[in-house]
Amino acid sequence: MAKIRRSQVFLKDKNILRKIVDFAEVKEDDWILEIGAGKGYLTEYLMKSGAKVIAIEVDDQLVEYLKKEYALLLNHRLFLYKDDFLKIDLKNILDNHELKKIKVVSNIPYHITSPIIKKLIRNKGLFPEIYLTIQKEVAERITAGPGNKKYGALTLFVNLHYDPEILFIIKKGSFSPVPEVDSAFIKLVRKKQVILEKPERFERFVKKLFSRRRKKLKTILKEMVNDRTILEKIPEEDLSKRPEDFTLEELIKIYRVIKE
Repeated sequence: MAKIRRSQVFLKDKNILRKIVDFAEVKEDDWILEIGAGKGYLTEYLMKSGAKVIAIEVDDQLVEYLKKEYALLLNHRLFLYKDDFLKIDLKNILDNHELKKIKVVSNIPYHITSPIIKKLIRNKGLFPEIYLTIQKEVAERITAGPGNKKYGALTLFVNLHYDPEILFIIKKGSFSPVPEVDSAFIKLVRKKQVILEKPERFERFVKKLFSRRRKKLKTILKEMVNDRTILEKIPEEDLSKRPEDFTLEELIKIYRVIKE
């Protein structure tokens, strides 16, 4: 039996596992990418639906456990990669299976939620739809609207590339060991149109804004730009607002003024 590291929790509630597969609309012969397969609780239900699962797991003991538990399905329904998701070449994995795109369905390790989401988004051409179990608080940050204290750089980063939605809440009692907080199952659908050709610069701009989120926009921009005449191109009403008051579209307009 694989040992459990202190930071690991496993979703074992069968009703929730079935609900995840149902809400992710996993169908027979679908290809699914699972990040952090753990003991294979979700993996099993994905395969029961008829899907083929590419599972990435970094833990040596868990990989050996999965190999033994699903020996008859290895390289048929289950394609197991012993590797660190944050370091692995995702395009290369898909190329190995002659795939151009794949649906992600995962209960991801909570301590690296943001790095995982960022890597998925950096490789968004491979992932039209992403379904993740994450901490409820993080899900609320991703889906927050302007004026909400949870609205911030992560919100805007995700919404620049995907349309997010919380599908349902998962109570902490569904996990073993029981964590301290509830979780949420979220859906990310890739935007059909590219909003910015070079989003990295905008993302840095947003990060700077929200590092001073309680300051007014005028104060922050004075620290960011050398040419003060640029501020004259932005309405005074906007300059008196704080970063958390702007929609994504409004911040993009301000960014374009500054970039010019």
